[in-house]
Amino acid sequence: MTLFGSFLLIIATGIPVAFAFAIAGMLYLTFSDSLSLDLDNIVTVTFSGLDSFVLMSIPFFIFAGDLMKQGGIIDRLVKLSGLILGRSKSAMGGISVLTSTFFGAISGSSAASVAAVGSIMVPEMQRQGYKKPAAAALVAAAGFIGIFIPPSIPLILYGLASGASIGALFLAGIIPGILVMLTFMGLNVFLARNNSPSPDEDVVKVNAQSKISIVLQALPGLLLPVLILGGIYSGLFTPTEAAAVAVFYAIVISKYVYKSLNFSDLPKLALGSAITSASIMIIIGFSAFFGRLMTLDQIPDAISEAMLTLTTNPILLTLLMNLFLLFLGMFVETATIIMIATPILLPLAIELGIDPVHFGVIMIMNLSVGLITPPMSLNLFVAARISDLELRHLVRPILPYVFTSLILMLVISYVPQLSMYLPNALN
Repeated sequence: MTLFGSFLLIIATGIPVAFAFAIAGMLYLTFSDSLSLDLDNIVTVTFSGLDSFVLMSIPFFIFAGDLMKQGGIIDRLVKLSGLILGRSKSAMGGISVLTSTFFGAISGSSAASVAAVGSIMVPEMQRQGYKKPAAAALVAAAGFIGIFIPPSIPLILYGLASGASIGALFLAGIIPGILVMLTFMGLNVFLARNNSPSPDEDVVKVNAQSKISIVLQALPGLLLPVLILGGIYSGLFTPTEAAAVAVFYAIVISKYVYKSLNFSDLPKLALGSAITSASIMIIIGFSAFFGRLMTLDQIPDAISEAMLTLTTNPILLTLLMNLFLLFLGMFVETATIIMIATPILLPLAIELGIDPVHFGVIMIMNLSVGLITPPMSLNLFVAARISDLELRHLVRPILPYVFTSLILMLVISYVPQLSMYLPNALN
């Protein structure tokens, strides 16, 4: 446990997570003679963690999401959501949740969804009568829904760490994602009574002649997840090839259908996507080195044995794993936890009879709750920044969504059919 303790201590000093992996590992190798690795193996092990065909899909999916955002998909999704939900006291909140789900399904990123949707919807919700902190908290909570719907970057990372089928994971996240979306919509209706929003006629009202136009304009963007899943399950391409196809599709739609993209914009967009991808790749590479040390030091076995000494009841062990993941999610970045916790907890989950695909959804749900739970709460930080608020202003309004998410987390954990129905149905 010295390795893991030194890693947490280094993070506490403010050193970025990726480099904390490397520094903690090097210190451990320097002062430990019990492992078969030495400092010369760092580069080899780190590179082997990145030498994966599946990993190539991450920068492509990120680039595709950035392209669709540049193409003006957000405005079209907002109009489509308004058309679906109509006019009501809580319409704008429901539109924010539905739009976040749509855009998350296109981008595969929780933080990107909060930033893109929140920059448009928070001012609109405030104008409609929502209190600004309540509007920002709703967008922050709704932001994590999209990472359940394919393509999901966290699910890709879990598939890489666990060896589970990416296609099966994509399917497994759909029903839980829809469940969270519907629950948040219902919670918004309940909370809207206190906000007392009143719809703006000019914003919400849609005449009959424009309805078909709204649907047709949003449809090309919404077909992206369908294209990805359809291509994978028809055997036309692998998940990585699907990501490359998604980029080509996004360029064509943004340039020739939405006419909001110039080819001169591509280098700047590609650079932004590359920077985002690089930060994830550095974490993955050094976490592979760190993970090898944990395996050699038998840390996964030690944690499993520690949990089994507390109880052998499968229900309680599943609850302990949930609490462990939730605790990590409150302090550590999502990609980091996936790469660390998967080799630790997955063997125990399999021993309990939990399907690796189902466990992936359980893990992502826990980490999603961590995205809106202080102190880490990445989604809250993003929502506070785009809303020009301090983080403390969002703590109270986010609590109903946190408590509701905890209940959903237990439902998803103990009702595997929610996750496994689509993968099993499509074999």
